[in-house]
Amino acid sequence: MSSLDDLPETVPALTCTRCDEPIERGYVTATRAGETYQVTAETAVCDTCGWADVGATGCAPTLSDFQTGDLLVRVERGDGVLVPASITDEQS
Repeated sequence: MSSLDDLPETVPALTCTRCDEPIERGYVTATRAGETYQVTAETAVCDTCGWADVGATGCAPTLSDFQTGDLLVRVERGDGVLVPASITDEQS
């Protein structure tokens, strides 16, 4: 099982792929790159779009809602930067 320690401490600024707004809290997939994981910015969604458009209505998205990635990473803004807050590799 992967842990937050396998991810970078911070995540580059992300824009929601659904509404084009900067992400303060949201979701992005990550793919294994050697010993660590790299986020896939092309899959980033904000909280609002994640719960309304990507996941089942009223539910957070799961990894199976995305076409790519080994992990689903919840990101949140902390001290001016996005940081990984939690991860899952569950498909649904």
